[in-house]
Amino acid sequence: MKTLVLIILVFSVLLFGCTQIKTDPKACEKVPPEYSQKNQCYREVAKNLKDPSVCANIDDQVLRDYWCYREIAYDTNNSAVCNQITDSDAKQSCLNVLSGKQPFERGR
Repeated sequence: MKTLVLIILVFSVLLFGCTQIKTDPKACEKVPPEYSQKNQCYREVAKNLKDPSVCANIDDQVLRDYWCYREIAYDTNNSAVCNQITDSDAKQSCLNVLSGKQPFERGR
């Protein structure tokens, strides 16, 4: 029963709160960790708002550096966003994408 209630809650948040989730990082905090969608939620909010500060909430380094910061840097054509990337390879990739030395691939 407890599992069923939890599943219903998650689907309610994801289905009915879609608009809020897409623009409100606080809504991502409501996603239960066992569904491992919290990081993806933060990424979507960051992309929709074009706000790299939201990427800092993502604890998966690859998702944060390659698919959040780099994507926002590309979308906003702002190399300062690349400087927020902690992984040196991801940072260089970000700078290469913005300078045209490397093609950009949209994240998953």
